[in-house]
Amino acid sequence: DRSISLCRELTKLHEEVVRTTLQEAIDAVANGKTVTLLKDIELGAADVKAIPGNLTAMINVAGKSLTLDMNGKTITAAYDASELLYTVIYVGDGASLTVKGDGKIDLITGDTKAGKYDCVAYMFLKSGSTGALNIENGTFTANKVEDSMVYTNSDKVVNIKGGNWTLDNVGTKTNGAPWIFNTKGQNERTILVSGGTYNFNVAKQYYAREVSIVDANGNLSYVIDNGNGTWTVTGQTAEVGIVTPTWRTNYLLGYATFKDAVASIAKGAAETTIVLQKDITVKGQFIGYSYAQKVVIDLNGYTMSSTDKALTVYRAGTEVTVKNGTVYGNTTGGTIQATYG
Repeated sequence: DRSISLCRELTKLHEEVVRTTLQEAIDAVANGKTVTLLKDIELGAADVKAIPGNLTAMINVAGKSLTLDMNGKTITAAYDASELLYTVIYVGDGASLTVKGDGKIDLITGDTKAGKYDCVAYMFLKSGSTGALNIENGTFTANKVEDSMVYTNSDKVVNIKGGNWTLDNVGTKTNGAPWIFNTKGQNERTILVSGGTYNFNVAKQYYAREVSIVDANGNLSYVIDNGNGTWTVTGQTAEVGIVTPTWRTNYLLGYATFKDAVASIAKGAAETTIVLQKDITVKGQFIGYSYAQKVVIDLNGYTMSSTDKALTVYRAGTEVTVKNGTVYGNTTGGTIQATYG
């Protein structure tokens, strides 16, 4: 039977039941089960369907929790039409989707015929305060979107644990839009990001509090610059964070070490607050070595220890304030040395 053969080539359910299309498999799969791709899939205008809120999507996950095992395969979503497509994949309120299996989702889109918008607003849209969108791994590429690759109207319901993410038109519009990640409002909700490599530093989006760079336990993590136009979220716990301004508020930008945080403070910068995230060990850490720096060290209840002098305040004009914890040096070298040069 040709239809059964086609089904077996496309998708399968956890119980090995086969379906013709990905949407049929998602609709049929039992709550908590897995849909596995067996073949590359192409989505287009014919797959567009209505979703709640008078919006549109190519794939709709509603009323259940499921895992999409990409199984190393590719979903290509191509859309070039007069009407805006809101999202490729929609995860409704109360629904959960986990994406794994090191596959690829590639979005190829044009402009709306009126030329006012790019054709597609989002790659993923998670709606509502219950359920979740979890991305474990994979490759996600888009030549352009109107708003972002991942969007949610709620707080901490999207978890990005990994993947390689590329948005070709990232940051080309007002306020750094389109973004890789975006939430409803302005710094009022957040997406949890504990891994992944991106063609933009997602820790420094315009609305920076909408992306929380964390480790697996929700503690502050940090991003490394790969030096090739990409940045990786390490998922490792940051030693410290620097209080950093963003739209109408502040957030903590994580650093691997206290030394890295001090080195990041630019010449002539205003007073900078460094906040410990755990007990740390330093050794004669210079503050104000090449130029004067004004630094507040908020120990945040933790301890800074050293087998030597913990801190050396070096250049004239440098100001250091230490609060909310304990600094230990050794008995011969002291704890803080001031040598104004």
